[in-house]
Amino acid sequence: MNCILIHYPDGEVHRPFELKENVYVDAPIYFNELLYFLIVDFNNKRIQIVSYNAKNRLKSNLADLPLSDVENCYNLMLKPSPITLIHEPNDGFLNIIWPEKKKIKIRANEIMMFRDNDNLFCSDWYENPEYHERVIVRDWNTGDIKKIIKRQMNRMPNGDIWIT
Repeated sequence: MNCILIHYPDGEVHRPFELKENVYVDAPIYFNELLYFLIVDFNNKRIQIVSYNAKNRLKSNLADLPLSDVENCYNLMLKPSPITLIHEPNDGFLNIIWPEKKKIKIRANEIMMFRDNDNLFCSDWYENPEYHERVIVRDWNTGDIKKIIKRQMNRMPNGDIWIT
């Protein structure tokens, strides 16, 4: 996988990682003025979480985990607030891999959006008969549903939350 970042509007090119065979670099997520990357190195059987400051081009390793910490890499992704590594295998559970390990029972059509302190914001969809989305707010510690919002929620790059 090759990762090239191009700054808009000046076109400045950043190459935060070397091109390596059997190394997957996921698309970054932006949070608190840094880019965060999920890297899976199949050669060394490792998962890394790296932050990248585009202003000074500094990288920082946040986590280095054994690949054996996950069943497979399908639906392995980073989420914000704080940066969290999750695995959503569509088996009715949300697996939190890092910064702590936990498993939360979720609905079949539910996915994690982000965490805010002890609130876990998820989205799910249903058809009745039209398509609808809603926000499920769960307790981070127990996984219990605190609230259901029958609207869509979007988190902007600056952290603002919009409900539509």
